Amino acid sequence: MRLDSLCGVDLATGRIGSLEVRVRGACRDEVDRIAEFYRGLSSETLYLRFMNVSRDLRPYLERVFSAGGAVVVAESQGKIIGSAEVVPASRELAEVGVVVHDDYQGMGIGRILTRALLKAARITGVRRAVAYILPGNFRALRLARKVGFRVEENMGDMIKLVLDLP
Repeated sequence: MRLDSLCGVDLATGRIGSLEVRVRGACRDEVDRIAEFYRGLSSETLYLRFMNVSRDLRPYLERVFSAGGAVVVAESQGKIIGSAEVVPASRELAEVGVVVHDDYQGMGIGRILTRALLKAARITGVRRAVAYILPGNFRALRLARKVGFRVEENMGDMIKLVLDLP
C-alpha cells in the first residue's frame, strides 16, 4: 500500500465527549475543501503549524499529493475539524504535521489524528517520521512527546523531532 492510496480509507472513529469524530484519508479532489478548512484557522494556529500565515494553502496541498504524500482529516458531522499530512522524504522517511481547528483544540483530536497518521504511515512502509515544530508551540511539542517522538536537534528557530516506527 502507498501513502497516496489512503483516499477514503477510514482510519479511526470515536467519541470525544459529545463529539463524534471520524478520521479518514482525504482524496486529491478534496484539496479545495481542505484549503477552506485552513482558511478558517486563526493566524496564530496557521503560524504555529505552517510557520507562516498564508491563507492560501492549496499549493501546499497540491505538493503533498504530487510528492506521493497523504492528507488525513478528522471530521465531525461532515465538517473538517483537523488535518494531518505525511510527505515522503525518502523511501522509509516521511515528514508529518498536524493541525486542529481553534474551536476543537485541547480535546484530544490532535492525538487521534497523529496516531491514525502514524499507523497509516507505518502500514505504507514508512520507518521513521520527522516533525519540525516551533519552540513556542507547546501543545504540538507535548503531543509529539506523548506519541513517542524524541528531540533529535534543537535548531534554534525550530525543533526537529523523530519517531522510529516499528
